[in-house]
Amino acid sequence: MTMLIVAHFSDKMKLRSPFIVGLQAIALVGYAIELSNASAGVKYFGTFLCLIGVFGAFPSVISWLANNLEGKRKRAIGLALQNSVAVVSGIIASNIYQAKDEPRYIPGHAISLGILAVGFLATLSTALAYMRIIRNMNAVVEGEKDARRRPTL
Repeated sequence: MTMLIVAHFSDKMKLRSPFIVGLQAIALVGYAIELSNASAGVKYFGTFLCLIGVFGAFPSVISWLANNLEGKRKRAIGLALQNSVAVVSGIIASNIYQAKDEPRYIPGHAISLGILAVGFLATLSTALAYMRIIRNMNAVVEGEKDARRRPTL
């Protein structure tokens, strides 16, 4: 449901990055709850936050990348690289959650939280860079033609 709701509103607003950042923040809170000493019920809630944040943001990440890569070749290579990283992430995730760490799985949750934090910062910095590019492109003197395509936020 989260993916459908986010897809609907991000298409309607023609924005991707605010939704990605928001969902990553939700997932960060979820993993922080998982690492805490909270009760089982609260951790169960944290698991839902992790799932909503991670899986809700993924389609937006793919579409944001596709929207900002100009040309068929660049888009094809970029999407292939992005999907390769996603596959490697699945391999990593299946190895960082080990039976010896149960029931809290602290190393797995900590690694997931760290990787998600890096992604959160990368998304923020990319969105800010795109905002600066768009602002500079809009500042072009009236009458000059700027043939470059503007990035999508």
